[in-house]
Amino acid sequence: MATIRSATECINPLDLRMRQGSRDFLQKSHKDMLLEDSTKRRRLRAVTPVIEAKQDLIVKQRGNRDLTIIYGYVASFLWVVAATALLLLLKAHLDKAHIGLMYLLVVASLAATRGTRPAVFAAILSFLAWNYFFLHPRFTLVLSDPEDWILLFTFLVIGVLVGHITGQMRAREAEAVAREKETTALYLERQRLMEEAVRLKGAEETERLKSVFFSSLSHNLKTPLASLVATISSLRQNGVSSDPEVVKECLESLKEDSDRLSEYIENLLSFAQLESGSWQPRGEWVELGEIVSVAARRFPERDYRRLHVEIPEDFPMIQVDSVQLAQVVRHLMENALRYSPSETRVVVGAHTQDGAIELFVEDEGPGIPESEKEKIFHRGYSGPRGGEQPGGTGLGLAICREIVKGHLGAISVEDTEKGGARFRVSLPVKQEMAQ
Repeated sequence: MATIRSATECINPLDLRMRQGSRDFLQKSHKDMLLEDSTKRRRLRAVTPVIEAKQDLIVKQRGNRDLTIIYGYVASFLWVVAATALLLLLKAHLDKAHIGLMYLLVVASLAATRGTRPAVFAAILSFLAWNYFFLHPRFTLVLSDPEDWILLFTFLVIGVLVGHITGQMRAREAEAVAREKETTALYLERQRLMEEAVRLKGAEETERLKSVFFSSLSHNLKTPLASLVATISSLRQNGVSSDPEVVKECLESLKEDSDRLSEYIENLLSFAQLESGSWQPRGEWVELGEIVSVAARRFPERDYRRLHVEIPEDFPMIQVDSVQLAQVVRHLMENALRYSPSETRVVVGAHTQDGAIELFVEDEGPGIPESEKEKIFHRGYSGPRGGEQPGGTGLGLAICREIVKGHLGAISVEDTEKGGARFRVSLPVKQEMAQ
């Protein structure tokens, strides 16, 4: 009898992969859209106060301009009244030409201080005041002498021209000052927006790096845990009466995975302590060779044989935190062992140079690209270097940098003549630990 196949078995495996790929793509697109919307909202929140402030400034400037015009007309009226009162007191000592010049002085002064419109208004008031108080017949706007008509209208034309030209000059000067202020304000605003954009970009980059870091961390934690579970399950299924060699192999695998898990947790705790400042260096006089020896003993035999220490026997003692520096040496050794072929050696050496002690760890691996020589010291960064061992958490070199910084030293990486990488740690001979 023919066997009836289930619906799941009849589905083409290619269709299953396509559906899974579509779901992954939609989930990723949805996450990207949420991130983009969040970024847009943050930028909108940053720009909205600027727009509102500009709108308030425009409304305020319009209100100030209207008040300035009103104050200008009031000042023109008061100036003409004051000038007329003064001229009435001095009337016996002045002739018609002198009075006209005095009024022109008032118009020019108002044009220079209040602008064109108040100056023209003052010229018209002066025209009327001169006619009413000083030209015959007085206290009327009627003139009996034709020469007075010519003199009065000539004054009006000159007064309006003087007020207009002087006012225009003042307006241009005020406009130039306003443009300069606006340019300065725009420049400052542009600087602020650029700083805000850099801050937002930095925040986005921080969020991205944090996401990458935790993703890498979860993967690195799940890998040894999954291996531990698989090994324990295998032992339970086979029982203790299995082949002793198989049991020994499983136990070694358990120990290796446990060590990896312990290392990941230790790195996390160390970095957290360094960032919070709770793990300050405590200086003590120690031998560098002893520190290197302590760090090397933590590696398994197959890695220990690859280590070659080249530190002179008469190397001077150094004042450092031996626990912290041993962790630096261990991380640099581990990094070199992980990213270089298993048949090559890793050299650890030291020498004094220019009043400083320089420790170096070099390998015969593929080296580090120039663009990554600074990135590798960042938290959570794990470059695409070649190697025969699984990658780490991306915390080792970041921990090294923090520890060396606490010792007032410097850490860097360079290429070797054979194409590998050489990590250099420079420490001052006499130092006080950074607080």
